[in-house]
Order: sequence, then structure tokens, then C-alpha cells
Amino acid sequence: MSLKSFLAASAIFAVAAALPAQDAKKEIKVERVEMNVQQQYTPQLTAINVVDKRWKPKVWLELAVDFKASIARALGGREGTFPSITIKYYAALAGIKTKDGKQVVISGTINYKDVPNDDVHCLGYVAPATLKRLLLKDNISKADVSVSGCEILAGSDVIGGKSSTGAKWWEATDKISFEEAILPKAKTPFAPFWGDYDLATQ
Repeated sequence: MSLKSFLAASAIFAVAAALPAQDAKKEIKVERVEMNVQQQYTPQLTAINVVDKRWKPKVWLELAVDFKASIARALGGREGTFPSITIKYYAALAGIKTKDGKQVVISGTINYKDVPNDDVHCLGYVAPATLKRLLLKDNISKADVSVSGCEILAGSDVIGGKSSTGAKWWEATDKISFEEAILPKAKTPFAPFWGDYDLATQ
């Protein structure tokens, strides 16, 4: 292949690769986005043929994002699914600041797959050990989060979101110290629970 042919083929590939991102807002729409912060105690499961250990359940923070997804007719419409979305989570810890006065915000990015044309539920978690390190206490509750928010992305396009203040407060990056610590459900003790309630992660 000549250099000219190679460059032409590369240009075509680059354009084709960009198309999904450009069309994402036409392929999936989200509405009625809600975000809730809850506390969940570590679930206790029992098993046979193991020596049991005594332990005390601790508090996890659960970040739940719910919305209605609408899939384009070209992807199957009412019966279709969208390959994947990304949710960026933000949770500011009440009264917790760095030495230089920046607000500590727990953040995380989770990729979800096979989004249906339906009501959708997405979950993220913050581990007790992380919360204790940042809050310097054991008695943790959802009240330790002062404000929360999220952005929903399809490819590189932001297609929705929610903020407890009504503004994208997390964009004031000069005043924020981000702590990447939000886990997908699959990497927590909650992994076996709730069946098909929430989206699977990639």
C-alpha cells in the first residue's frame, strides 16, 4: 500500500471512529434523572464447611442514580439496548477540607453496559475503610455527604446528570480535592444482591 493510500484509509477510519461519539445524543436520551445517597451495612452471609469469624458490620455509602432511558429506533427502539454508558459520581464530605482549604470530594467513574429502553438503576459504593480515613470516625452516615452530583455520558457526550444544588459544583476544581474511591457493586460485598435491579458493569 502506498503512503497516499495508507493516509486516505487512515482518514476514513478516523472519521468512522468518531461517528458513534457524534451520534450518541441521537442514539440514547435520558430523563427524570435522580441521585440518592444512602448508608448500607455490610451484608452478613453464612456458608457451610468454613470456620466462621466474628466481625462487626460496618457502614458503606451507596450512591444510586436512577433515570429513564430512551433508545433510538435504529438500535431497536422499545426493544433495544445501548451498548454502554459512563457515570461520573461526586460526593462532597461535610466539613472535611485539606490543609490548604480545599473541599474533599469522593469521586469515581463507572462504566455500565447493555442499557435498556426502560427505567434504569446504577449503583456505586464507598468502602468503610475509605470513609474512616477521610472522616476520622467510625460512626458514619449519609449525613456526612453535604452535596452530591453525577454526570451520565455516552461516549464523550454528556447526556444527563443531577446535582443536589442544581449546579455543577464539582467543576470548581481549584476549590476541590478529589478522592477517587467509588467502587462498582461487583467489587463490594453487595455483588450477589438484587438480581437484575441495577445495570451490570464492564
